[in-house]
Amino acid sequence: MVAVANALTPARVGRVLLLSVVTQPDRWEPGKPPGSLVGAQDVLRESLTASLAGGLVPEMLTTVAPNPWREIIRVAQTHRCESLLIGLSDLTEEASGSRLEELMNGVRCDVVVLRAAKGWRLEGVRRVLVPVAGWGGHDVLRARLMGSLCRTGSREIVLMRVLPFGTVPAVERSAERGLKRIALDEVPGPAVTEIVKSDDVASEISRRAMESDLVILGLQRSGRRRKILGELTLQIARGTNCGMIMIGRRG
Repeated sequence: MVAVANALTPARVGRVLLLSVVTQPDRWEPGKPPGSLVGAQDVLRESLTASLAGGLVPEMLTTVAPNPWREIIRVAQTHRCESLLIGLSDLTEEASGSRLEELMNGVRCDVVVLRAAKGWRLEGVRRVLVPVAGWGGHDVLRARLMGSLCRTGSREIVLMRVLPFGTVPAVERSAERGLKRIALDEVPGPAVTEIVKSDDVASEISRRAMESDLVILGLQRSGRRRKILGELTLQIARGTNCGMIMIGRRG
């Protein structure tokens, strides 16, 4: 989380704020710290240790609130955050969908979601898959993330667009030009661009993701009644176990 936050932060001028929310306990034994506080201290200690090891000096904030998700919204608004990074271990509609919708509808900043298994590290990423949809254009956060990845290690960046079988050659050529333009704009180094033919977009992306260490996706964020985690994103999450970073730009 700390490494991803640093990768998303503008160099030299950006600041990282680590937030830990302690839930208010109904009751506990006087004189002993609540369990939620002990857990928060462990998280902050590990986060600070990882930050210092990476040469980072983030700000750290611990608050007490009955609802952690609403507290995240309040802190993001109070501190006028430009980007909000949240980590989720269970990326399903049942476990995360409504909470993410509430979060994204409650803040006025970009929201980035990290899904990663225990032990996953950004510095260990070697192959990055970036599926691009037809509406995909230049994305500042995605460019910042890929730029940081390329500057800090040897990575293979693969930008891919899936087109249905039967796509006419003119459309395919236009899609390929679009991918190459994104690669030139966002990747500070060599990048692979691929046009893949398939009528099952989710299965094709999931298959390619199994060969990758990280998948970078976009989250559509266009209206309060629209589900943040669309079926495509959920299918990819269910079919993969690699790291996933999903970027939802402010509306």
